[in-house]
Amino acid sequence: MSQLRDTDANIDTHVASNVDTDTDTDEPDPFDYPEVVKAIERCIEPDSDFSIMQAARITDEILLDKDEEPKLRNGTSFLLAEHILTIAKKIPYNHPSQIKLVLYVQCMMQSQKLGGYVAENTSDSGESYVNHFRDNWETFWWTIREWFPGDACSDDEDVNFSAFCARLYGMNVDGWGTDPTYFIYALDYLECDMRIQGGGTERAIRSAALWVLYSGQLGFDAVVKWPRKFSDREAHEIARRRHQQPSIYDGPIYGIQRWEFWRRRLLEESVNTGMDEETKRLARMAADMMAAYARNSV
Repeated sequence: MSQLRDTDANIDTHVASNVDTDTDTDEPDPFDYPEVVKAIERCIEPDSDFSIMQAARITDEILLDKDEEPKLRNGTSFLLAEHILTIAKKIPYNHPSQIKLVLYVQCMMQSQKLGGYVAENTSDSGESYVNHFRDNWETFWWTIREWFPGDACSDDEDVNFSAFCARLYGMNVDGWGTDPTYFIYALDYLECDMRIQGGGTERAIRSAALWVLYSGQLGFDAVVKWPRKFSDREAHEIARRRHQQPSIYDGPIYGIQRWEFWRRRLLEESVNTGMDEETKRLARMAADMMAAYARNSV
């Protein structure tokens, strides 16, 4: 938590003390739980005296009655996930409300009712056994996977969404920090040939930089220090993405070579006259942080 606050302190873009998290559009919000919506909005206000724990408790009580099976199994979990992520897209990446929204998600993951439930079953031989289910909040991660990267978002929303995901990863919410896939997805844009790349370059550079700033240590550990073997599905996905986006990097997926390539690319973008000042500043901060992780690695 302190690391995230320290990082934000160095990102001195001015933001309003409050942020508009109203998700109303021309169509009604399918997440029809106004008490939960209000609780989330109240708890993420920067100076709110309504705690994250209070908001989590209200969510817990309203969405799941203590004597019934999870309502979240009928699709409500997807709607809750989409509502949270819609809010995340609207909060500027360096606004304190974004950290509070991450902490709300982290708190909800601890819910015995929303985070999972236990069912007792009987085997064919008559022996009883217990199954532990954690599929309620799994839908949150599924929704992130469907929305990442935010191709359908505006540039600002995509950067905000990437920053929110990077914070979840950096705080290892629900063990997500053990999976480097999204960290790599965010940074492998740096391996594209920018001369033939279409629009969205600045937002991709910003997103890559924010992943380093908000979760760089876990990213370094996963990519360089203690890499894990990709599953067949993940390896196939990486190969597909490289085929779709011609790569100027052909080295190993893991290791210091790739880390250094990303760092040099961010350093190049930090002095690119075609980038705006905010993008260049974030790129320089991220490049410096990447150098520090590599230098201080044992």
